[in-house]
Amino acid sequence: MSKQKNKLTKNIIIIILSAVLLVFLTIQLYPLIFKSSFEEYEKKYSSTKGLPYEVYKFLYLDKRKEKGQFIWDQIDFGEYYALIISNNKYRILPNLENTVNDGEAIASILKEYYKFRIHHIKNANEDKIYEAFEKLKNLPKNTNILIYYSGHGKLDKNANTGYWLPIDAHDAKKSKWISDEDIKAELRSFKSKHVLVIADSCFSGTILRRETSQDKAENFIKLSLINELVKTTTRMALTSGGESPVVDKKGNNKHSVFAKELLQALKENDEIILASQLFKKIKSRLLLNEKQKPQFDYISNAGSHTGGDFIFIKRKKN
Repeated sequence: MSKQKNKLTKNIIIIILSAVLLVFLTIQLYPLIFKSSFEEYEKKYSSTKGLPYEVYKFLYLDKRKEKGQFIWDQIDFGEYYALIISNNKYRILPNLENTVNDGEAIASILKEYYKFRIHHIKNANEDKIYEAFEKLKNLPKNTNILIYYSGHGKLDKNANTGYWLPIDAHDAKKSKWISDEDIKAELRSFKSKHVLVIADSCFSGTILRRETSQDKAENFIKLSLINELVKTTTRMALTSGGESPVVDKKGNNKHSVFAKELLQALKENDEIILASQLFKKIKSRLLLNEKQKPQFDYISNAGSHTGGDFIFIKRKKN
């Protein structure tokens, strides 16, 4: 009788172990049997802490994603508004080829992938640009404003000042030029807490000049709590270059080299990206491929506080 009990116990243990082994093998071999790409599975498996990918995904990735979405949902980021200025056809100055294409592409991605309301003015004279600035002054405090300018730029070395050139600007007369100081004065009058200026033009980096030295924004902006960044008033600029000409067109491309990388970086973002992160991506690619040096910093004398950033939030997929 005792021998029969022992034999039965052994059989039960063997059955249990066999069942456990079968389950384990099924989990391990499932991707090999039902997935078309073994290489893709192998790549995923190599960074899953030794667990089968589906188990790792359930324990870590899904919960992390849910937690992240819950956190962002608790923060009031406010409304997003973009003023796009793209000047192609000039009355006196040479025409440009890609600026309107760039503006339309930027407007499209900000509207489709992010939460921006768009005001796109094409081939704007001085009056139209200032009228657009006036509309921005009426937006509430909890609004994120992005101003994108693509067109001719000018540097007056004697005055030590950079300018945006509307379509009615004359090469030798300043009456229609819009200076860096003019733009800063407009920014100071905005109620909005967060403003980012993106300028794709020659000599666009002059807007970031300072009277006194200060650490670059990229060095002291920390990816800390997003809700703290939301509270800080910022006036920032991301420009296609410093105080030198930049490339409008290369080969058969429909966009400038700067706009091409800006569009790509915005498309690649999965959820949230800061302007400082956007700059680092664009900078590394342009330095590597084009030897062009974009600039990013706070705009001095425009009402900005250090420690903040401009936050891009990608739309949730339905």
